[in-house]
Amino acid sequence: MNLLNPLPLPRQNVPRLLDQNAPNINEPVLDTPVPYISTPVLTPSKTTKVQTLKSMAKSIYDAVKKKTNEFADWMLGYVPQSVKKPINERVETLKQQVSDIFKRWYTDRFEIRESATALDGTARQYTIDGREGYDPQSFMREVKSQVVDNRNRQNKVYLAHNCVMEKPDMSTGEVVTAKPTFRSDVETIVDGTDVSEIYSVAVDKTMESMACFQMCGSNWRFRSVVKLNINTTVYRPLRGNSYIPLPKKLADKKAIINPKNEDDQCFKWAVTRALNPFDEHEERIDKNLRQRAEELKWDGIVFPVNLIDINKFEKSNDLSVHVFGYEKEYVYPLRISSKTV
Repeated sequence: MNLLNPLPLPRQNVPRLLDQNAPNINEPVLDTPVPYISTPVLTPSKTTKVQTLKSMAKSIYDAVKKKTNEFADWMLGYVPQSVKKPINERVETLKQQVSDIFKRWYTDRFEIRESATALDGTARQYTIDGREGYDPQSFMREVKSQVVDNRNRQNKVYLAHNCVMEKPDMSTGEVVTAKPTFRSDVETIVDGTDVSEIYSVAVDKTMESMACFQMCGSNWRFRSVVKLNINTTVYRPLRGNSYIPLPKKLADKKAIINPKNEDDQCFKWAVTRALNPFDEHEERIDKNLRQRAEELKWDGIVFPVNLIDINKFEKSNDLSVHVFGYEKEYVYPLRISSKTV
């Protein structure tokens, strides 16, 4: 037996072509060459509800614009030349108004606006209003460029996603609505921060909060997006440094101890005095206060102290430290400790 030319396998009961016009009626189907078909194969495309609505609106806009122009041209054909110019100007104004009305229905651009400000502009809120036809995920994708392109740096930021949720009332059969707000965590943005990554993390957090609301709230379902608020406050790493007299309004309250130090360790003296109150001249840095300060652990603390470094001090000494700022009659938190003592 020649191994290079093995014997042919016995034929099985292979289905045969039913087409009597085929070149060889006895040729098995599997052995018949596949004919080339030039007809293109259609593949389904992913089309969202929003994209469909935009496409329909654009088609309506184009059709109305065409009919408006045709009517205007027809009407101007019957106007005498002597009065055509002022009438033509009014017709052009009408055509532009019609165009503007329909453009608003298919425009892709969401607008971001400053909606609130406080503390002499150090705290600001920006708002993007929602639209019908967007689910939470698609809305957050569409507005990403407006949020990320904001060039403000040295800020602390969090997102607040406000939506309309609804569910049926089992007792009355009516639909109950609510407008919960789903917040992200506060993030710090500095010059080297990847804002796109921060935005993605913030969106994930709001979606997680919404999912939790739906699972814990019994049959709540999403209805529409109301708005997205971007809340920012100026980030200024605070360092305690030397003695600064209290503003008169605060000093008159006789409720704040302001140690009179001549070095850059005001954080040390303020904390030590808070732990060791004294009846007279509590603002003085005396020998007793210095001895008490040595009882605390200052390992790894660099003076003047940055707000971030207070975490080290808390862990080393099992203490809780809050820091507040004051500006033009406003007292506001700069740091709220997460440690409970």
